[in-house]
Amino acid sequence: MEYFFNKIVIVLSIFFICSRILNDSQIHKKMNIVYVICSLMFSFIAMIFKKINNQIDIVIILILCFFAILICSKKSIKKVFCSIIISYTLAIGINNLALFSVSGIIAILNINYKSFENLIIVILTTSLIHLLYTFLLLKIKRFKSTFSLLLNDNFMNLALIISITVLLSYIIMINFNENPTVFIMSFLFIISFSAVLCVLWYKETQNAYKMKLLNKDLDEAYNTIKSKDEYIDELLANNDNLAKIIHKDNKLIPSVELAFKNFVLEIQNEYPELSIDCDKHISYISTISKERMGIIYQTELIKRNIEKTGIFSIDNLLNYMLTKSINNNIIFCIAVNCNIKNLVFEIIDEESLRTIIADLIDNAIISVKDSEVKKILVTFNVVENYYEFSIYDSGELFCEEALQSLGVTQYTSHQNEGGSGIGMITLFEILRKYSASFVLDEVNASDSFSKFIKICFDNKMRFDINTSKSINVF
Repeated sequence: MEYFFNKIVIVLSIFFICSRILNDSQIHKKMNIVYVICSLMFSFIAMIFKKINNQIDIVIILILCFFAILICSKKSIKKVFCSIIISYTLAIGINNLALFSVSGIIAILNINYKSFENLIIVILTTSLIHLLYTFLLLKIKRFKSTFSLLLNDNFMNLALIISITVLLSYIIMINFNENPTVFIMSFLFIISFSAVLCVLWYKETQNAYKMKLLNKDLDEAYNTIKSKDEYIDELLANNDNLAKIIHKDNKLIPSVELAFKNFVLEIQNEYPELSIDCDKHISYISTISKERMGIIYQTELIKRNIEKTGIFSIDNLLNYMLTKSINNNIIFCIAVNCNIKNLVFEIIDEESLRTIIADLIDNAIISVKDSEVKKILVTFNVVENYYEFSIYDSGELFCEEALQSLGVTQYTSHQNEGGSGIGMITLFEILRKYSASFVLDEVNASDSFSKFIKICFDNKMRFDINTSKSINVF
């Protein structure tokens, strides 16, 4: 009877777990009541075969469960086979955990389980605890929707090997149950490998969750880029018309202002008594001209300030850097092509990211502001499976001393402009903390820029410098 009840709950667990692994809605609909019927039938058949051979019952259950699931599902034979093996492994792990729990209860309460009445209670309790553990496993939020990950191509073979190892340990355990050492070793082996399978499964779930977030970011980025492309096309059309007007006004207004001043000065010379009124008119026309330049400045500021990260402190920092760039006549552009909130939530804290952005942009502004071409481009992207922060500038290249000391010693070639070299030291401390990579390229930058720096949150901690200078970087 103990064997019969034990096999019923194991077969039930196999069906429940297998249907979730295969993620087949047809199985879920058909097998609710069939689970119980098949469990009773298969357990009875296995009990009959066990009398013939002590090991063949495991094979019989595997075969019967395999064909039952194969008939009801639409999955391939390979996937059904793997899911049955993995399900049996998890079921055995759960069963041993239930036995361990009941053994603890018996030891604590000092129950004489050899009497018939207590034995019935122990068997029923073990079965209920087994089903309870199975139910909890199926209801854990993180695992609930990720059972199908066990059949991923990257994970299925490893899961199958572990599962077969656990099944072999289980066979050894039940055949050498009279040898306490072998029994305990096999029992611990089953629990350990089942735990390893769950841990690997959990990690696979985390990776899948991160990939889901990245794919969501890519979709959002695609939609954002598409809408921005449409907006840019509209702006370009308006910009062409505005450029024609500004081009005409830039020549017309200063000449009109000059002609007006000359005319007023002639009147002032001819009629000195009108001198006060003339000064007022000259002041008025100069004010209008300056206001127009101010409007153009504000328009330029608003036009450039259209990219937002969605993080208040970082948006404020970027707006400050934008204003600082405009004050130095630098063309400053920002392209946000991913969800920065997920980057801060998943990988790096907000303060560290803000420090990286502030130090690199500030260095770029110092480098660019005395250059003939003054351009800075800041981008946030998702590349392959990782986030990337890039800054392109048209400033002067790094000198050999600066390249040699990157992240090692404090060095700056811009002491007169507020540079201290502390920023780069802090930057590399943050990169090491988050295993991020640093890429500096002074060769492959586009025609508009002289160099670019990329911070890649790829967990590889690379340090790549591409330059025409001869340096030794350690």
